[in-house]
Amino acid sequence: MAHAQPSERQPLLNKTSKRSGHEPHSDNENIRGNVGNVSTVDSFVRTGLFLGTGRTLAAAGPGTMLICFTLNGFIVYVTLLLLGEMATQYPVAGSFTSYATRFIDDGY
Repeated sequence: MAHAQPSERQPLLNKTSKRSGHEPHSDNENIRGNVGNVSTVDSFVRTGLFLGTGRTLAAAGPGTMLICFTLNGFIVYVTLLLLGEMATQYPVAGSFTSYATRFIDDGY
């Protein structure tokens, strides 16, 4: 079977966006494998949380767990609010860890 020359080949699918004109992300082919890895790790984490919650419920009771989950949820909520404020006030090209190097130390 004769192979077509590169100039004669038809593109299988044009994934470029008509509005932005940017090329698609090059790792699109690896997404399926990564989803399997993430779901595997997620099942281990959820199992550990389920077993840990059961032990805490047996030892401390439901009221203590409710207080702890509420306190932890409030801390996460405030942290996300503060990160949102920092992202609005000081926009940087990078992740949220760039704020640690900017405001705390380069070691972080």
